[in-house]
Formats: sequence, structure tokens, C-alpha cells
Amino acid sequence: AAQMAKIMDGLPDVVLVISAQRKIISVNKAATKMLNYQDHELHGKLVDDLIQGPDRDRFIESVISYWNSSRKDSAVKNSINIVALTKSKNEIHIDLTGSVIDLGGTEVVLISLRDVSARIANEKLLIEQKQALARASRLASLGEMAGGVAHEINTPLTTIMLYAGKIKNVMTENVMDFEKIDLYSDRIISNSDRVAKIVKGLRTFARDGTRD
Repeated sequence: AAQMAKIMDGLPDVVLVISAQRKIISVNKAATKMLNYQDHELHGKLVDDLIQGPDRDRFIESVISYWNSSRKDSAVKNSINIVALTKSKNEIHIDLTGSVIDLGGTEVVLISLRDVSARIANEKLLIEQKQALARASRLASLGEMAGGVAHEINTPLTTIMLYAGKIKNVMTENVMDFEKIDLYSDRIISNSDRVAKIVKGLRTFARDGTRD
């Protein structure tokens, strides 16, 4: 037992030895450091009460699952990621694994907890950085488009103003030329449609960008 305790204390991850009644029999030094409990607070504690937070029920279910499945297969099971609160209410991300072992003729569950909070934080930061780069890239593309779009819109607007002026001039004449008014009106409508299509394209571009 002393040799096992020495081995456990040398491990960087939290190691819990749990009885069939789901009580903690033994822990290593890493457990007190990660979970902020004193050694004597953990011994004899019901493992159900060890982990608080949003994934408490998943933790309990996992321990039961390890016990039930590992009695037939002692191999270490795939890890499960849970979010937990320490005694001091700090939120941490934990990878949980477990298996059944024979300890002096008694079957117990050996639970390993690894704090992966730094890894999760780095992954989240990486995602945020990628999203920021995507937004910056889109803004850069939009900036490059701005000059061309300004030209595309300015040209039909200039044409519209030109023909609106021509219509105004025709209407000041003593005898109005309705054929010219009709022609100039068609030119205005045509160029207005051109502007509308450009604006529609920009709206589609902006809408698609919000989905990235």
C-alpha cells in the first residue's frame, strides 16, 4: 500500500481510489492541489459530492459506468471531458478516465482526472483568432471592392442626373417633346435598375459574411 501511494503521489494527474460504495479510499497529492481540498477532507468522502458544477451528473454516471463495465473489462476506458467546480468555486475542464483494479483482494475503481483547462482555453483562443482573421480578411476584401463599387454606382448615377436634367430642359420648352421625355425616362429607369442590382449584390455579400 505504501509503495502504491508513493507511485500515485509521483503522478501529475489526480488519482482517486474508490470503493464499491463510491467512497474515496485514497488520493494522491495532485488531488488536493487541483480540487483545493485538504487530504483528510477527501478520505471517506462520497465521490458523488466531489465534483460540483454543470457536469456533476455526467461525472457520477461515468464513475458508475466505469465500475459496471470495468468489472468485465479492466482496460482503461476512453476519457470523458467534464466541466467542474473546485472547492474554491474555480471552473476547470477535466479529462476523466477509469478502470477497476484488484487492491489487496478487493475490487476498486481507479479514477484519473487530468486538468485540461489550459488546452481548452488555447483551443478557444485559436478559434477566436481564426474568426478574427476571417473578419479582417473580409473587411480587407470589402475595402478593395469599395473603389470598384463606387465607380460602378457613380457611373449610372451620373447618367441618371444627366437625363433628369435633359427632361427638365425639355419641360421648360414651349412645346414639350414627349418622345424625348420617354427616351430619357427609359435611360433613367435602366440605370436605376443597374444601381439596384449592385446594391442587391452588396447585401448578399454582407448577409453571407455574417454566416461565416
